[in-house]
Amino acid sequence: DPYHNSAPFTCPPGGKSLPCNEIPNAPSGAASNVTSQAVALLALLPPPNYNPTDPICANGNEAVCNNYLTSGQAVFSADQFDVRSDYIASSRFRLFGRYSFGEFYDDGAPAFGTDTGGLGTNPAGFAGIAQTRNQGLSTGFTYSLGPKLSTDFRFGYLRYRLNLNAQDYGQTPDIGIPGIFAADTNDPFATGLPDFQIPGLPGFSGDYLRLGYSSAANDCACPLREREQQFQFVNNWTRSAGNHTIKWGADLRYLQNYRFASDRPPTGFFSFAPSETGLGLATFLLGDVPSFQRSVSSPAAANAGERQKRFGFYGQDTWRINPHLTLNYGLRWEIYFPETVTGAGGFLIPDFNNRNPATTYFNTPLETNPAGGVTRNLRNFAPRLGIAYLINPTTVVRAGYGRGFDAGYAGDIFGIAATQNPPVTVEQNVQGVGFNLASGPPAFNFPTNLRFSLLDLAAANSGNPNSTPKIPPSGAVLYALPSRVRVPTVDSWNLTLQHELTPHLYFELAYVGDKGTYVFTDNNSGGTYYDLSEPSLQNLIVQTIKDGNPTGLAGVNYANCKGANKKVTKGAIFTYGTGMSAQQYCLTTP
Repeated sequence: DPYHNSAPFTCPPGGKSLPCNEIPNAPSGAASNVTSQAVALLALLPPPNYNPTDPICANGNEAVCNNYLTSGQAVFSADQFDVRSDYIASSRFRLFGRYSFGEFYDDGAPAFGTDTGGLGTNPAGFAGIAQTRNQGLSTGFTYSLGPKLSTDFRFGYLRYRLNLNAQDYGQTPDIGIPGIFAADTNDPFATGLPDFQIPGLPGFSGDYLRLGYSSAANDCACPLREREQQFQFVNNWTRSAGNHTIKWGADLRYLQNYRFASDRPPTGFFSFAPSETGLGLATFLLGDVPSFQRSVSSPAAANAGERQKRFGFYGQDTWRINPHLTLNYGLRWEIYFPETVTGAGGFLIPDFNNRNPATTYFNTPLETNPAGGVTRNLRNFAPRLGIAYLINPTTVVRAGYGRGFDAGYAGDIFGIAATQNPPVTVEQNVQGVGFNLASGPPAFNFPTNLRFSLLDLAAANSGNPNSTPKIPPSGAVLYALPSRVRVPTVDSWNLTLQHELTPHLYFELAYVGDKGTYVFTDNNSGGTYYDLSEPSLQNLIVQTIKDGNPTGLAGVNYANCKGANKKVTKGAIFTYGTGMSAQQYCLTTP
């Protein structure tokens, strides 16, 4: 029993107590070695209904694996329609309007029933309830002010809503594990059965047993709430003047977003590794938890939304210099305002010239401003240049250069960086047989100050190894922002030769190049992970550092923590990616 530091269990064959790879029954009147929480979870399973014939799983008259067979279905429905109207008021004035609607419903059944979850019983493997509604409205007009001048105007509105829930959302199962449900945590989303994983043995594919709901268990990253709205105003002008065709215009957008994501269930993900006892099922029965993760939210998460403005302006000219040569040139100016929050938020803005975690702060809207102190960037200029030269009637040379900006998706420069950070929401991590099911996981504590540092966060979750039961330290996944909005830039250029061989066949030779700056990097293989200008400070790990050498989790690079302190301290480490390099911090407190 690793958590209780017990000696190997023994059995008394022939009057001698010897290790026998068994969890012995408890003596009469004594506490059982098998936790009541494990018994309660196993009681949720339906009885076996299948007798395997292979010798690995069949054990006499009892089947110890592959002893349950089930089937199910996924119900998917969709309702969609589009309505459009066009009106030609005159030869110079035209109007249009369009409305689009789409509603989708997906209901997938789990293998062990609504209350117990498990694998999805349909080809997609999905178990849960997903409801999505999309709505779009656009209207606009074109107007000709004369033979050489025209304009068009468009207004667009997009609304997106998604609710994804486990089949048991809103329920509080009686499994006896403290500190995981809403009544104990004040997390409004902490309902339903947690995700329990008992990994398989060598030679077996998949898990030995999986209960509950999660993206890994049954493709249900639930609960998930998504509300998006976008308002867009576009105006373009075109004027002809001799050999020139000049265009200019503006694109103004206002975005509203609310997203609550559960990469790990709010009630927790419990994994029982076989490495602790030699058998994952034994680790589970003892109630020892080697690995635990969950999304932890304060009540403020229910209304933590984001807002952002995006403005674009452009001008361009197509100049037909002569019948052989055409030149196109222009400039676009894009302004991405810092995102703001509607309520609570935590903006983490590292300063790599100051590597002191005690002065690396989370900025809150009440302490700074709704943008958390992030400033806008007015230098996003995108030039465009194109040249076409007709050498002869069958041969043409083209060349071009252009710069573009990538606003990303799923919160890359808008959303989650402040509202899925302390003091609103965080992903908690506990590793290394940190607790037993009977005591439950440690609470994750958000500092209550308007402004708090990384060191404050680490100290609030450093645990207490001397308490009874002992409280393990907690790590967290954090998001960071640069002090000024940064958008990926892509420069592209080409040089092309085209030659007509026959009226139906031509030859083309082209050189195409591009260069990305501050572009997306998506690395979950253990290195630094960051989304564009919202790098994720992954694996903020509160650990013990002894004689300058951190102990605890394997596979984490502690190089910069060597010699950090010659005393026994509590600390934390995280990494922040900056393009080709990664910065590491080692947090220590006496």
